[in-house]
Amino acid sequence: MIVKALATGNAVIPAGNVRIGDYMQITPINTDLPSIKELEYLPIKMGQGPTVFMRDIATITDGSDILAGYALYNGRRTVYVPLIKRADASTVSVVNALKANLASMQNMLPKM
Repeated sequence: MIVKALATGNAVIPAGNVRIGDYMQITPINTDLPSIKELEYLPIKMGQGPTVFMRDIATITDGSDILAGYALYNGRRTVYVPLIKRADASTVSVVNALKANLASMQNMLPKM
């Protein structure tokens, strides 16, 4: 029940386009949450009886997985940064932002 609620309540679904007159507008159909804390209000059980929310059964925090692997480049350990573009973002803007911040990210790494 919890996995199903998380899957349906925090999905990234491609948005569509709608032509209205001379304009082509993006139709926002994503249920992606803008803040991790909003998961507290995700309903787990609805219907008869009181609604059970995620906050009633769990503590919501922003965290990451424990490192279970690493990437190699030319036989040396490297940093792998998975980059996922949201449906409402511009691919060009994401690439430009990555390029603009790459040097500052590299400065955070230990010197080899």
